[in-house]
Amino acid sequence: MTMESIRQDIRYAARTLARSPGFTIAAITVLTLSIGANTALFTVLEEAVLAEPPFPDRRVTIDNLFTMPNGEFMRSKWSYPRYRAFRDETRFLEDVAGYSLRTMTLTELGPPAVIGVETVTPSFFPVLGITAARGRVFGAEEIDNGSRDMVALISHDFWQARLGGSQAAVGSTITLNQMDLQALGVLPSGFDGVTGGANVWVPFSALREIENAGMLEQPWNQHFDVLASLGPTATLENARAEAHAFATRIFERWAPPPGASHVQAAGDVVRYREAHVNQAAKSSMFTLFGAVGLVLLIATANLAGLMIARGTSRYREAAIRASLGAGRVRLLRQLLTESLLLALVGGALGIAAASLGVGVLGRWLMDALGTGGGRGLQYLDPDGLGIRDSQGLGRRALVIRTR
Repeated sequence: MTMESIRQDIRYAARTLARSPGFTIAAITVLTLSIGANTALFTVLEEAVLAEPPFPDRRVTIDNLFTMPNGEFMRSKWSYPRYRAFRDETRFLEDVAGYSLRTMTLTELGPPAVIGVETVTPSFFPVLGITAARGRVFGAEEIDNGSRDMVALISHDFWQARLGGSQAAVGSTITLNQMDLQALGVLPSGFDGVTGGANVWVPFSALREIENAGMLEQPWNQHFDVLASLGPTATLENARAEAHAFATRIFERWAPPPGASHVQAAGDVVRYREAHVNQAAKSSMFTLFGAVGLVLLIATANLAGLMIARGTSRYREAAIRASLGAGRVRLLRQLLTESLLLALVGGALGIAAASLGVGVLGRWLMDALGTGGGRGLQYLDPDGLGIRDSQGLGRRALVIRTR
C-alpha cells in the first residue's frame, strides 16, 4: 500500500460522501453532538469532582456549627477573636489561616474596575504551599497589631494586565476603594485564591481601615472561613475532637448574641478535597453524565444502523468494482477509509463544540449550584476550563511548594 493509493482512497471516499449529503450530514451531526456533549460533560466532571485539589493533601477546613430551631446544625463563619483563640490553642493543626472574598474598586492603573480581593491571614500562603514569584508574601509584620502599613499581593494576571509585567511591580502603589496599598509581591501564574477570581490579597490587619476599626475585635462579627494543615502526627479524628471541644466552650468565653441563649455549638474538620466539592454539583454531574452517556450509546447504535443500511444499498457498486479487479482487501480498505473520514470530521467538530460548550456548562453549574459547601471555596473555575490533551496542557499551570 503506497501513499498514492491512500490518497486515492481518501479522494474517492470524499466524493462518495459528497454524493450522499443526507447520510453524511446526519452521521457527522450525530458524531458532533454525542462527542461534544460527552467531552464537555466529562471535562467539567473531572474538574469539579474527580481532580485532586492543587494543594498538599493534609489541608483541612475547620467549621463552626450552630443549631437551628429544627435541631439541625448549620455551618457558620468565623469571627477574628474566635479564630485567634483557636489558632493559639490548637495542638493538632498547623498554619491555621483565615480567608474571605470581597469586591473593591480599583482606580488608577488603567480603567476603573471592580475586582475580587481576598482578605487573608499571613498563614494563608504557608498552609497552601504558595510562595511569591516576585517579592514576598505576608509575614509577621502583617499579623494582628503589627505594621499598619497598607500592603497587598497581586496575581500574575493582574501584574501582566495592569502593570504590564513591569520589573518594578514590587513596591508599586495600588489604589483600592480610594486607599493606597503597596505591592509586596506577585503570586504564581494560575493562582487566583481558594474562593476563585481574586486579583489582589490584603492582610486581615487592613480590615481596620477597609471596614471599621472594631471589626477584628467583635467576637460575633462572623465574616470569614478557616483552613489549616494537619500536624505531622495528627489524625483527622484528633483534629475533629479538638475543634468540637473548642466550639462547645464558645458561649462560656464569649456571651452569646441576643436570641441565641439556647443555641448549641459544635465544630468539625473536613479534608480540603471533600470541602471544596459541591455535593449538589457532584450528584447532578454524575446523573447528567449518565444520561448523556446513554444518549451516546443510542446515537452510536443509530449511526451503526445507518452505516449498515448504506452498505446494503452499495452492494451493486461493490460487485462492479470487484468485477473490474478490485480485491476484497481493497474494498474493505475503501469502506474503512470512508468510516475514518466521517469519524475524523465528526470528532474534530465534536471537540470544537465541547471547547465552546464547556465554559457555558461550567458557568451554568456555578450559577445554579453555588460554591463548595458554603465555605467560600471555588469548586469550579469556568474561565479555566479547557479540553485537556494527554499532557494536561489545557489546564492552567499552578506553581506550588509541597511540604
